[in-house]
Amino acid sequence: HKYRKENAEADRIERAKAEDRKKKGLPMEYLCKSLYWPEKGAFFSLPHDKLGLGNGFCSSCQQKEPDCDE
Repeated sequence: HKYRKENAEADRIERAKAEDRKKKGLPMEYLCKSLYWPEKGAFFSLPHDKLGLGNGFCSSCQQKEPDCDE
């Protein structure tokens, strides 16, 4: 938690740079936010626009958790 504000500021600056590059028509630089899920044994990329939706859908692997009616 010590570096949360510092990391948030760095993330804001990177997003501003990406928007500026997009406006100028330059190639995009990609940053990957990822989650390590030991039970699945893999890293999953988490796009910013898909974070915190709470729908159980992983846009990286295009898998949806099965719903149980039991």
